[in-house]
Formats: sequence, structure tokens, C-alpha cells
Amino acid sequence: MEAHPDEEGYIGATFMLNAYQLPDGSNPGPKKEDLDAICPDKPILIHDVSYHAAWVNSKALEMAGVTADTPDPEGGLFYRNENGEPSGCVSDAAKGIVFAIMPNTMTNDKLEQAMYKFMEEANSYGITGITNITQGGFDIIDMYHKVEDEGNLTLRMRVVPTMREDCTFDEVLSVIKSYNDSATDMISSNTVKIFYDGVTESGTAVMLEPYLESTGLGKDWCGTPVWPQEDFNRLVRDFDAEGIQVHVHAMGDGAVHGTLDAYEEARATNGERDARHTITHVCAITDEDIQRMADLDVVANLQFLMMYHDALMDLERAYVGDERAMAMYPVKHLAEAGICISGSSDAPVIPFVPLDAIEAGVTRNSPYPGEEDTDMTRWPEQGLTAYQVLEACTKNNAYQNFMDDIIGTVEVGKFADLVVLDTNILEVDAKAISDTRVIYTISDGRIVYEG
Repeated sequence: MEAHPDEEGYIGATFMLNAYQLPDGSNPGPKKEDLDAICPDKPILIHDVSYHAAWVNSKALEMAGVTADTPDPEGGLFYRNENGEPSGCVSDAAKGIVFAIMPNTMTNDKLEQAMYKFMEEANSYGITGITNITQGGFDIIDMYHKVEDEGNLTLRMRVVPTMREDCTFDEVLSVIKSYNDSATDMISSNTVKIFYDGVTESGTAVMLEPYLESTGLGKDWCGTPVWPQEDFNRLVRDFDAEGIQVHVHAMGDGAVHGTLDAYEEARATNGERDARHTITHVCAITDEDIQRMADLDVVANLQFLMMYHDALMDLERAYVGDERAMAMYPVKHLAEAGICISGSSDAPVIPFVPLDAIEAGVTRNSPYPGEEDTDMTRWPEQGLTAYQVLEACTKNNAYQNFMDDIIGTVEVGKFADLVVLDTNILEVDAKAISDTRVIYTISDGRIVYEG
């Protein structure tokens, strides 16, 4: 703030919400007064590590019109103090209310500089393409094409606008169609992201069974969806009718169930097609819905670095108990049912290092030095083979993004998006996968990283 005194507000990251957990299992979150002491006259918003919650000061709450009388929105929570006043922590839809009033201090020049830094780092990890979920300005596509036209784009991307509550269906549809009009082999779209729920560690993931009473959320709290089910079904059905792929964030088993209901209705109404609709996260899911997901040909977009016993899992345990937390991510069951599993990082929530993720997908343990030799496993029986996880991060990602005709496998006629490693990760001990070094990253036939 001292370095940028003329800014109208400040947005930062990240803090760990689980650091505020109390011995009784409740979590009051951080306090607005601590930020007020730093800056009382300008709004401050700091994202937590999941980006589903934020720590805000009193000025931000005031500008958003949030008071003790403001009800919690559907799919979100205002954390409150003993007097019932907003205490300074907001999650999901409640975070969206405050974030909407934050001044936009990001410029196109800053975004382009950040883009180059990101591409450089991503290429060093062996990444040649991304599913690019956008939640900000819709005109960001122009910057990507500018970088591409200058011959500097080193990440092939599927650009996916988010259907936010403050947007209309027609607005988002128009954006996707405009993206499609400018599509190239490097930049494509025709996909929309929709949030069904929040996250377990803030009590906003939609569950079929209630959260623990010790969380202070109430005796029968199961979370509430971001959209009323009828509205959500209509959005999915209407996007599907336009031939657009739908990519849904669903954490809880209740959210997965509701999402599958919508996909089922869309297929019944619009007819069966090669939709490749996707659910990302799928932390909890019933056996019945695993089969339904397979029957509906829904892609499971999973984050392998979320599948071991890390600090966030400890927070999940505090919300749903040991048994339910340990039983999350039944990946082997998904694979055995015939579901296409793709791998992703959900960055910036977790690191976007594929080799670390591949190791975690096999061991269900931490891939990091000093931890991989300890028992930090979560349901290790659900680990996949190295080949299966490698396939999820290459071939299946290409399939999910409708790019399997041009990338994803090494074949004559496909573009050369390739990574050369110093080790055959299919033959080494699983704990050695994360130690593997990237020798070359090749994007669209160009060497973009040499290690």
C-alpha cells in the first residue's frame, strides 16, 4: 500500500482459512478490524488459498452495503461475530457481492506482462496448453490473439467464460460466439463454466448429508447451490441447445447429483450429441451417480494434488468428519466405470506442476521432499497407474477440450505439442516421478523451454 498510495483499493492473495480453526471445530475466519488497522479508508480484499473465500475490511463491506441485516445469499456466507455483524470473512456468493465493488486496478499492459511470466513458468513445467477459465473482463481474448499474432503464444488454450450471477445468458452466449468467430488452432472456445456450489472447507459445498454441528453452521446445514436448481437446469439446457459444452464446478455429492440431473434433462430435451459436458472436482459422489456420470458420458476433470492428506484436508475433516473427508476422490471407481478422467490444476488454488500431480495421482500421498516418505495418504487404494494419470493429463485433456484431432497423442498429422523428460515416468518408482526433469517443452513445433 505504501508502494501504491494512489490506488483506489487493494486486492491480494492468499491467506489460509484453516489457520483460524478453533479447538471446538468452528472457524470464525479472520477479522475485518485487523485490516482496518492497516487501511481504514480504502477497500481491501484478500483471497484465501481456495479463492472461494476472502478477508475484507470494514470499508469494503460498507461500500458493498453489507450490514448485520444483510441476509446470506444463496450459495454464500457472510461470517459473523457474536453481535451478528459481518466479521470480515466472506465466502462464495457473499464474496462475489463484495468483490463486485472492488476497484479494477488491472490494466491490459499488466495482464500481458503477467501472461508472459505465466507462459514462461508453465512451459518450464512441461505445459503446452491450458483450459483457461476466465472470470474477469470478456475482452481478454483480444490480448491472447495479440500475443499469438506476434508469434509469442506458447500455450494452446480453450478460453472458457464463466456464467456469473451478474451476467445474463444472452450476454455470455454472445461472448462465446464472438470467441468462436476468432478461433484459431491455438485459441478456441465454445465452452461455458458454471459454479454449482462452493468448497467443503468453508461449508459452501452442497452435500447430501449435513455438515458437522461443531462447525456452527446449524444442525441440518448441507450448503446451498449458487443457482436455484430450476435456473441451473435451464442454463445447462439452453447452452446445450446452442451446441456449447458446459463445464460445472461441483465439489459436494449434492452438487454432483444436481449437475447430473441438469445434464440428464438437457439430453432428454435436446437429444444426445457429442457434448463432452464436464464436472470439475467431483470430490464426493455416490455409487449411483458414478454410474449415471458414465451413462451420460460426462468428463471428470480432477485435481490430483488435492487427493492427499494436506492442510486443506484437515479443514475438510473439521467440516465433514474423518470418514467423509478420507473417502473423497474415488478416482479408481470413476475409471472402472468407464468415465473419461482429465487432469487439471485448478490454479491458482494449487500448484500447476504436472509431474507432481501425476505422482500424487498414483500414490495419493504428498509428492514433496520431506513429505513423500511420510504417511499423508488419502484413500490410497484409489490411486491410478502412472499411465492412467499421464493419459489424463495429455490425451484426455485434449479430448475434453475438443482438441483430440490435433493434439494429445503422437501421431502423423497432429501438431507437435511435446515434452521430453529425462526419465521414463512409467517405469520408475512412483516417488521418483516428481524428481523428473523437463529437458524440452515443444509448443506448436517450437522449442519454448530447454532445461
